Amino acid sequence: MKVKIQVIFESEDGHVQDVEEVACLKRGTLTAEELGLNLAEAKEILQSVQRSMTEHTEHQVGDYMAERINCPCCGQRRVQKGHHPILLRTLFGKLTLDSLRLHQCDCQPTPSKTFSLLAELPPERTAPKLLYLEAKWCTLLSFGMTFDLLQEVLPMSEELNVTTLRANLHKVVVRMESELGEERQSFMESG
Repeated sequence: MKVKIQVIFESEDGHVQDVEEVACLKRGTLTAEELGLNLAEAKEILQSVQRSMTEHTEHQVGDYMAERINCPCCGQRRVQKGHHPILLRTLFGKLTLDSLRLHQCDCQPTPSKTFSLLAELPPERTAPKLLYLEAKWCTLLSFGMTFDLLQEVLPMSEELNVTTLRANLHKVVVRMESELGEERQSFMESG
């Protein structure tokens, strides 16, 4: 038996725009190992679906950048400097997005002359759900065990390491403390 898994892209009005096969699984005689999906197959399918969705979301990225190409203060169109790739780590692997680089508008003083539109999405270059899992598991397990667990269950790249986990946890803690604001002081005094 052969099982094909496809991603179907439809327009807002329901018309099929594209169909892409993301996986083809072959099954023979039923065995315990071939019942359902195994972990390797599941990771491969998730990574393929992610890659397919990313390739087909170019218009989403284009719309996002088109909405932000004008200066939010004066409305003037900002000058383009070029394009460059932005790497984003997600639960299901790395994504490479083509980001527009713009010159800052002269209407307000800024510390840098240029900036990347997609770099703000998210600034850590790590998807929020992945940061959440990393932070949650790092608070429950050692950094090494968290690293092993993430590598085991998610289609992560080999470039993840304990130092990255520690740095990401620190960023999450700093952000959470800053969001507490005045509450932080009263919380610390009550303890």
